[in-house]
Amino acid sequence: DYGTLLERGKADPYIIFTTDPPAVMAAENGLEQFTSKVKKKTLNPTWNEEITLGFNVTSEAELENVHLIMHFLDYDYGVLNPDDPIGVVQLSMKDILRQQHENDGFRFDETLVQFGLPRGTCTGKGAIVEKSPFSVSGEDAATRSQTGQ
Repeated sequence: DYGTLLERGKADPYIIFTTDPPAVMAAENGLEQFTSKVKKKTLNPTWNEEITLGFNVTSEAELENVHLIMHFLDYDYGVLNPDDPIGVVQLSMKDILRQQHENDGFRFDETLVQFGLPRGTCTGKGAIVEKSPFSVSGEDAATRSQTGQ
């Protein structure tokens, strides 16, 4: 039971970044997703990583209907066992772009959702860096879990 693992503090969370619609992202590794580092045995992980996510677009306008999706998973060290989902956070690129223009960066404080239920909170900040391809840099992502839900 995943809730029991969280209550014992045995989660080894990491994040997979994707987009909706798919294939909009072009991560540094050439894939359509980016994976963060695993944080070991924590219920309140903090990723002080700087990441750069490229997008296969030529202008900001093409990102208006795109969502950046962060899939939080619990790393399973067993070869035959799949990683357990913790939850998902979805960020609107339209909101990110609006904040970027107003503040030279963006912040978020969103609910982490699993199977339609709140599992915690995800906060972070980032900035849009115009390169070719278009990219978003992020750092200081953190989550706070809610157990027993």
